[in-house]
Amino acid sequence: MPEEYFKNALKNFSQDMANGGAIRHLWNRGYSIRQIMEHLDFPANYERVQNVVWEHLIARGVIRLTKPEPGEGQEQVSYVKEYDRYGRTSFRRVTQGILQEEMEYVPCDIGLVMHRDRALYDKILACLKERQREYAADIPWKRMRIYHKRDENIEGIMKTLKGTDFFTAFFPGDGP
Repeated sequence: MPEEYFKNALKNFSQDMANGGAIRHLWNRGYSIRQIMEHLDFPANYERVQNVVWEHLIARGVIRLTKPEPGEGQEQVSYVKEYDRYGRTSFRRVTQGILQEEMEYVPCDIGLVMHRDRALYDKILACLKERQREYAADIPWKRMRIYHKRDENIEGIMKTLKGTDFFTAFFPGDGP
């Protein structure tokens, strides 16, 4: 048992060192998972890239697994380069709180629909534009309600589905 744990930890570490940063960087630049896979120097399977993207979205606060509470914040970290009187360089960590009001989240049931009713999920994807469909299909949605940061990706999907019978399947509640 401990050997398997160590092997898995080593495998995850080596894969992250080999291409984790590249995957996150390319995702931030707007690449789809298939496009990311074409640009990797070290090969990775589709599920591996999906999982790196999922963890990245959670770490950046784009996806929340629990409902954000009012007034709850997230820290934004940056580093400031400073010099002492002898010219030595040092870096100081600066944290800045971002209030939740600045980051609005939308309840999202894409994962629930995908896992419960695949035919409905496919019909909804067919209504989306190509880039929206890629975004919705690329993320490995969990079988639960998540909260997605209201950004251009989710806004585009919401606007496309607004006025259709499918809107409430993906986005329960008030909507935009």
